Amino acid sequence: CHLAYIYSAKDREPESNELYKKAIVLDPGYDLPYINLGYTYLKNGQGDDAEPLLLKDIQLNNYDLGFMNAGHVYLIRGDEEKAIHHYEEGFGLTASEEGYLKGMQGDYEILKQYNIAEDYYKGLIEKIKRPVKTPTAH
Repeated sequence: CHLAYIYSAKDREPESNELYKKAIVLDPGYDLPYINLGYTYLKNGQGDDAEPLLLKDIQLNNYDLGFMNAGHVYLIRGDEEKAIHHYEEGFGLTASEEGYLKGMQGDYEILKQYNIAEDYYKGLIEKIKRPVKTPTAH
């Protein structure tokens, strides 16, 4: 999986993708190949291929970036409710709220290829970063 990451960083995605696929076969309980391959598919316009990998990733490792990426898949599919749910789950798990929000902002470069309007996406980010108000008992 680490060699696959190096290939990916050097823009050698075909080799990288094959190594991620082999890593999944060799150790299906290891989460990194799922998120890395899923994210690669997402950024290359293959949202349908990304979805099962990203959902498997959050099943194996309940962490912020997995939820963010799964939220992207739902957003691409037009399911705003599920997208927001996943974004909020990730935001609730993150160690760095600022870093999480910057990651979401940076991912717009990927999402715009799916015809997601920038103003719409910025509005979603604003929804995510607002604190949830819990009802108080009287």
